[in-house]
Amino acid sequence: MVQLKSGQSVGYEVKDDVHIDKPDGKQILIQLKHSIETKSDGKIINLTKKDPDLWKTISNWVKIINDKAENRITLDRQIKFINNSEFQLITNKSDTESNELLRKLICFQNGNLSINKFKDYLNTLCTSTSGKNVPKVDNYINLLKKQKLKVLIKSLLIGSLPYLK
Repeated sequence: MVQLKSGQSVGYEVKDDVHIDKPDGKQILIQLKHSIETKSDGKIINLTKKDPDLWKTISNWVKIINDKAENRITLDRQIKFINNSEFQLITNKSDTESNELLRKLICFQNGNLSINKFKDYLNTLCTSTSGKNVPKVDNYINLLKKQKLKVLIKSLLIGSLPYLK
């Protein structure tokens, strides 16, 4: 809140865990995920490509994007909503270079990976995802048409904050 600019407002547990409304009509939707689980060396666990917190967050955002109650039922309205939003996942989990999903996300955002290659990777991840705590990744990805997925991925920020660790 200390960094809010003139005309911006903040909300808690309304649009997301935290949201910031900007005077130009754009918004930042922020999901906060905190873990107390530690590795054998005592450090907080890593954010993995199959992390339930990551996929729960994506699930929440897909539901918001496709919200019928807000009349976001057409592709144009959904893309307009995404273009007016920034989606941030902030966690105390380490986002190590070993997280292939985050590496591919950054490659796509930097223009070094096509949407087709990224979607292929996500589909591969879907078929290899298993475990009792891991949500069905394909349920979320398949709700996003390629055009929506492309716009959403460009507006994602996933990272850890050192002071949360």
